[in-house]
Amino acid sequence: MTNLTELHKRAKELTTEINTAEKAHKELMEKLGAERGKCSQQIRMAGAALDLDKIALAETLIYVRGQYANAGEDRAYALNKAISYLIDNAGAPLWRCYLGTKSYDRWHGQSIEPEYGMGPTHGSVIFAIGMQSDVRKNRKAGSLTPAEIEACLYYLSALDVIQKAKAEAA
Repeated sequence: MTNLTELHKRAKELTTEINTAEKAHKELMEKLGAERGKCSQQIRMAGAALDLDKIALAETLIYVRGQYANAGEDRAYALNKAISYLIDNAGAPLWRCYLGTKSYDRWHGQSIEPEYGMGPTHGSVIFAIGMQSDVRKNRKAGSLTPAEIEACLYYLSALDVIQKAKAEAA
């Protein structure tokens, strides 16, 4: 391989191979890191005597964004309203809107109940409880089973403990 053309072609091929290998390595490391983090979370939650199966089921149905501990004055109201929706209507109102709190001016944690894709007119959302989008799109409103409702109620009732366990594992 003494021809400059061949050397340049080979150098280009090697650069492509190196870039491909680096990308694959980065993706693998991210995947392994995420898996390790999930294991750490489960270990912490198991150590806190949490029901991992109920938590896993609930997380496929509902989402919680933001930390309950930092959600402000109306956080308990938002949480209890979500629980009420689950108990009384199998979560049907959560197909239409999410519950949460917002921060605005001097009021940190004002209750909100906007429709999905919307936010408060003033301020920004700091905490939200809602139905996962794939559940809203693929299932009829209020179609949660008793086991699913139980898992969601368990999750919301233990939310502060679950979030603390996850934070400690991170």
